[in-house]
Amino acid sequence: MKRIAILMLALSLAACKTTDDPDNQRAVAAVAGTIFGAFVGYNLLGGGSGQAVMAVLGAAAGGAGGFYAADYVIKRDKKMRERAAYEGLTDTPVGKTVYWENQETGSAGSFTVLRTFTTTDGRMCREFSTNIMGALDTVENKSTACRLHNGAWEMS
Repeated sequence: MKRIAILMLALSLAACKTTDDPDNQRAVAAVAGTIFGAFVGYNLLGGGSGQAVMAVLGAAAGGAGGFYAADYVIKRDKKMRERAAYEGLTDTPVGKTVYWENQETGSAGSFTVLRTFTTTDGRMCREFSTNIMGALDTVENKSTACRLHNGAWEMS
């Protein structure tokens, strides 16, 4: 019985990487958590007529747990990407690359400043490229950000 529970937990965690879309990752994790929670509630926590009640409570707890666990991991990836972008825009010379990696999820990426220029109104802007490598594919993007008067960067 313990082996089945451990296997289901591992499958529910692995289910988060079946897609690189954050909303789908949260949904898959919630469904996997619901199934896992119902299994645990029914087989390990309930007895007699209470099994159905425990299965429902386990499913609710597992679904919420799966959703919030995936959400936490997704936010960590986003925070790492944003940190690399800020460092790249603020401190990195043209042509140099800032790398980031989340070993928990296997996601990684890079941020490279391609050129720096000044707009007609005197704002410093930087053209850059990003690569985000997930389990299923790599997304490449080019964009420009300009520095605001308060030091923040605005995508243009």
